[in-house]
Amino acid sequence: MLYTLVLFYFSQNNALATEQVQLRINMTQPATDPTTVLIEKWARDIEMVSNDAIQVSIYAGGELYGTRTEITAVARGHIEGAFITVDYWGRTIPVMSILSKPFAFATLENVSAYSDRQLDRYLTDAIEKKGLKVLVWLLMARMAAITTNKSPLASPTDFVGKKIRSVNLMLDSALSAVGASPIPLAGGEVYMGLQTGMIDGAITIPTAVYRRRYYEVNDYVTITPLFTTYQTLAVNRDWWDTVPVRMQQSVMRLSQQLEVDAAKLIDGREAEIPQLLREKGMTVYLTNQDEIDLLESVMEPAWIATFLEQAGNEGKDVLRTIEFQNKRIDRKSVV
Repeated sequence: MLYTLVLFYFSQNNALATEQVQLRINMTQPATDPTTVLIEKWARDIEMVSNDAIQVSIYAGGELYGTRTEITAVARGHIEGAFITVDYWGRTIPVMSILSKPFAFATLENVSAYSDRQLDRYLTDAIEKKGLKVLVWLLMARMAAITTNKSPLASPTDFVGKKIRSVNLMLDSALSAVGASPIPLAGGEVYMGLQTGMIDGAITIPTAVYRRRYYEVNDYVTITPLFTTYQTLAVNRDWWDTVPVRMQQSVMRLSQQLEVDAAKLIDGREAEIPQLLREKGMTVYLTNQDEIDLLESVMEPAWIATFLEQAGNEGKDVLRTIEFQNKRIDRKSVV
């Protein structure tokens, strides 16, 4: 009820009817993705509360820019904003890769600790030092999915000799530690890589296994809390500064609601994905706590070593930040 009243108040407030500004947003997920539907609603709500003073255009499926170029495009003002996967931020700002730390966010409580803003603020500040403004932290997955053929990958010995598509340098090191060969591939290249045997399996998120039809080229999928996945909506700071303060406040309120709605959506989607994949003929394996502990004990040291090589003192700072929130992290491993 309060949310409805807020929308009504701002939509009736003529003080917001100022010179129209454009907010063009690039995103890589397709227009049919359920998350995209939420984002489209968010865009229409912004137009309503601003009396159309802000016109929001969503370009889905990477229509304007690909993942490798959208950060630069936003920073230079070629486009006002983009939903950027944290893995790609990690190539520009290494500390952003902290969210891929093996099993650091293995429980809902740990993800909630992140969402309560301590780590969020640290990472948001790291982005905003680059001249951008973060509007949204959009949860894309609480779990990871590892596809393969013949058998699931659930213990360190299962990975030995497997060529696995990875997502960043730190996870490359973690995979190497369990005997796998990490192969860098863009999301759009993975299906062909699996089909041709260039790779044996892929690390991704559960919804992507279904959406990208990996069940056609892999028989098994292991679903495990290896890492959590977010996208950030970052906008050009110069553009943001042209938006009246009252509009900024209403946009941020709507953005917070988008974060809540997206988290609920992902929880529902991740709950139904295993059965959907089974119906497509995949064997779905869910790792147990003993398997998680063993994988973490082997993967974590290699991941931390590479993370600190990339992120330096800032890496130590952010590891201490999650140490404070997640008591499962060994204090000796971050000094």
